[in-house]
Amino acid sequence: MGSSCSTKKDPNADSATDLLRKELMTIIPSYIIICRQHEQARLAVSRLSDFKRIKKIGSGRFNSVYCVSERRSNKVLAMKEVYRGKLEIYNMEPRLEREHIVLSELKSFWLVEMFRWFETPTKLVMLLEMLPGPSLVRVAKDGAVSPLLLRWYAAEMLMAILAVHRHGFIHRDIKLANFLLSYGHVKLCDFGSCIRFLPPDTANKVFPDVEELQEVPPAHVRVLRQATIRDQQFKPMVPHGTSYYCAPEVIRLATREPSLAPYTYLCDYWSYGVCLYYLSFRRLPFHSDHYVKMV
Repeated sequence: MGSSCSTKKDPNADSATDLLRKELMTIIPSYIIICRQHEQARLAVSRLSDFKRIKKIGSGRFNSVYCVSERRSNKVLAMKEVYRGKLEIYNMEPRLEREHIVLSELKSFWLVEMFRWFETPTKLVMLLEMLPGPSLVRVAKDGAVSPLLLRWYAAEMLMAILAVHRHGFIHRDIKLANFLLSYGHVKLCDFGSCIRFLPPDTANKVFPDVEELQEVPPAHVRVLRQATIRDQQFKPMVPHGTSYYCAPEVIRLATREPSLAPYTYLCDYWSYGVCLYYLSFRRLPFHSDHYVKMV
């Protein structure tokens, strides 16, 4: 009797084993992927010596941008080196921190991608997607833009701005110099002036998908109208962004009490209009050698 019981097979055993096998087949690949990601993150700790400079492609008051090649993979990247000393002098650390946070969150074909970043004793270094360029401001200066090409650029610039808004941010520095060409397509860069105006989940719901542009429902419009910015970080006469492209409400906020002049994501579309004007007529709609006169 004992012998017959020991040889008897549980009919549910095979199904339980199969279920366990299927679960393991699902879990193990995910675990392997996680392990690989951790290993890649470990290897991604970089030094300046890991990259070979090819050429300098840009510079600013606080940074220099180089086209570099990663020695290990030969991958071509854009390396943005920000000088710590100058950041401290001009109190620009918040801007750089904001740019890093925003780049970590923004994922879209229409936006420049950040792969990783690291620090040295004297510099903060960002490794970005390398775009062949040029910028749209260079395109406008080199000659007249045909109506067909203008429509192409206008559509892709709009996609890029909408991609930023769908992540819940206002860019606040929309200008032609921040739109770069990449094999015929337009991509937006420089997110140091960004500010969040909606939580990511809410922004995703109220803005249409960039691949399926459609009219925003009235209920969502009400949400957007309420999402105003009263930025307490403004200093007198120093608006975020570039003055010639700034919307009037943003400039007013720099010269009056912040509580009197809130603004919304629509300020990016004013700047977008200035960009289209420049591409069309090769000059700015508002210009003066003196900032106060221009305002």
